[in-house]
This record gives sequence, C-alpha cells and structure tokens, in this order.
Amino acid sequence: MYSIEPLNIPVANHDEIYLYVQTLPVAEDLLAKLYTVLNQEEQQRAARYHFERDRTRFIVARGLLRYLLSAYLNKPAVDIIFQYGPQGKPLIEDTTVQFNVSHSDDRVLIGIGYHHPLGVDVEHMTRTIEVDSIAARFFTVNEAKQIQALSGIAQQRAFFNVWTRKEALLKTIGSGLSLSLQACEVSVDDETVSTILACNAASFNVYDWQIHSHILTDDYLAAAVVHKDLKVVWVSINKNQVEYIT
Repeated sequence: MYSIEPLNIPVANHDEIYLYVQTLPVAEDLLAKLYTVLNQEEQQRAARYHFERDRTRFIVARGLLRYLLSAYLNKPAVDIIFQYGPQGKPLIEDTTVQFNVSHSDDRVLIGIGYHHPLGVDVEHMTRTIEVDSIAARFFTVNEAKQIQALSGIAQQRAFFNVWTRKEALLKTIGSGLSLSLQACEVSVDDETVSTILACNAASFNVYDWQIHSHILTDDYLAAAVVHKDLKVVWVSINKNQVEYIT
C-alpha cells in the first residue's frame, strides 16, 4: 500500500466516502515531496502562479490527491494519469475509484470513494461579498428570499450553505457551470445532512443523493454531494496529524 510518510492516512471502504481536509501551510519537506509526484505539465502550471500562496495551494492539492489515489489504486502517485470529462472534471479511466477536489485559501478538500460520482466544495466565509444581490442573481427565488430575510452571521451562513451545496451538486453531476445554479434548489439551513429539493438535470434523481455539510471552523464551510447509500467520513490533516472529524 502506497502512503505519504510520516502520515498514516486511512482509506475508505467500498460503502464509504472519505472527505479529507488538508490545512495549509504544510511542512517544507512534505511540500517538496508532493511536488516531486507532479507530472511536467502540473509542475509548469505551478510555476505560472504569481503568488507563492497560490502556487503552494496548487502543489498541495494536486500532490495530495495523487498520493491519496495511489493508496486507493495501489500504484505510485507519479504514475497516475488523469483524464478530463466534457466540462473539465478530472477522472481516471478503468477504475471504480471516484474523486473530487476543492480548495479555498488555506483549506484543501478532497473526496474519494467508489462507483458513484461525488462533488465537494469548501469556501472561506469571511471575504466581503454582496450577499443579497448575488443570491438574487444566481439562486432560486425561494433560496434568495430566505437568505434576504436574515442578517449578520445567520445570513452569511445561509448564503454559504447554499453556495457550497450547489457547487458540490454541479460537480457531482459533472456539468460545471453549464447547468445554471438556479436549476437546482437546496436547503439554506444548517443541517449536517440534507436532501436536494429539486434539480433540473437529465438522468439525475434527487432521491438517490444526499448533501453532507460541515463547519470546519468559524471561517470555513464544506459540503459534499454523495450517493445516499454511502457512509461519509470526514478526516482532518493538519501539521502531520491525521484525525477523524465528528
């Protein structure tokens, strides 16, 4: 079994989805190791980032994804070859392993499981945004009205509940932004597990899926859309310490 030393990272069983939350920064030796498993195109892409913080986040996200997948596929991380769907969603051919990645500021979120597609999203909630106008423009009428009826932290949380859930949902479907955010409706509330209220996407049955949300800290909110038959496990990776999140 391939792994990242000195990290002892658990892997999902076939009836599970594991959601790995990596906190930045990482130790220099780990960053260097993650860089070495990137292919030439990925290393060139990393070099094009103007700011070191953005470059580091990309190296950690892609390098950690490779190392995690190496444990699931039982092959060296450097040998993993990614293909891309019509909307740019990465995948690996000839395997049942499914995965998805998101990152925001100093958090990276990677979801991995088997057989069923999944989508994940993590957002830093402290940045300044025009909540009312963005909700009115991109969310359903019902979602926007509920958000606009709130204020302060409650409104901010409701907005990001909807945003992260919709982003994860579109990534699960594999549509990217080709499917409007208004084509699907989700709950604005703080449930850790919620249903998809509606989604106008071909061959997508909302009753087969669930949304799992997690407040990582007061600043970060994460969401994952997974098949309802799968158990979801959150795993935190921070300063070479790996622990389950409850």
